[in-house]
Amino acid sequence: MTNIKVFLIEPQTLIRCALAALLESRNNISVVGQTADGGSQLPAQFEKELPNVVLISAELTEPSSVQ
Repeated sequence: MTNIKVFLIEPQTLIRCALAALLESRNNISVVGQTADGGSQLPAQFEKELPNVVLISAELTEPSSVQ
C-alpha cells in the first residue's frame, strides 16, 4: 500500500496536534509537516517532503499566507 504524505496548516495547536495524531494512527498516512500558518517556512518543507495532501484551515484569513 502506498504511503500518503500529509502536510497540515492549522493555527490552533490543539486541533493541529489532534488531527496529526489521528492521521498518524493510520498505517498508510504520514504527517510530514505542520505549521500554524503558510508563511515563509512552507516552501522549504514542501521541497524536502513533497506531500501528497495539504490540509489547510478554513480560518486562515490572509490569502497570501498560503501562496
